[in-house]
Amino acid sequence: MNDTPTLRLSTPEPLAMIRVVVAPSEMPRIVAPALQELVTVLAAQQVRPRGAWLTYHFRRPTDTFDVAICMPVAQPVAPMGRVQPGELPAVPVACTTHYGPYDELRAAWKALSDWIVAQGHTAAADRWERYVTGPDSLLAPSLWRTELSQPLRDAHTPRTG
Repeated sequence: MNDTPTLRLSTPEPLAMIRVVVAPSEMPRIVAPALQELVTVLAAQQVRPRGAWLTYHFRRPTDTFDVAICMPVAQPVAPMGRVQPGELPAVPVACTTHYGPYDELRAAWKALSDWIVAQGHTAAADRWERYVTGPDSLLAPSLWRTELSQPLRDAHTPRTG
């Protein structure tokens, strides 16, 4: 189930990120280690995480995802290993919240894309998903909450390093 989509201007947000290009089927295998790596680097640099983790997709999915696993941070992180600084852009976005398991996200994105077209807008190639609640929350999958944000037209990719 999705909330009714809305339009808003996203807020710039500093990130610590690990960018990878992987097959969609590999995402469940790489996410937990990437998140642990981010947490380790943030602790080493005494940088506080700020809010729910997210994935930033640099382009529409094909047979691979060009994606960054990201943690919002209170202050910029210094590059360390695979961890790089980044920032979510301040751009117009169409957004919605999906309630349910991750295997329903493809349909949730399709619904948001259809809404964007119906409103007369054009989606940019990039997008992000913020995982507000998920498996680590111990909630039933039907209660997981994922915020979907789709930049419109001239949206920019997050600045890196």
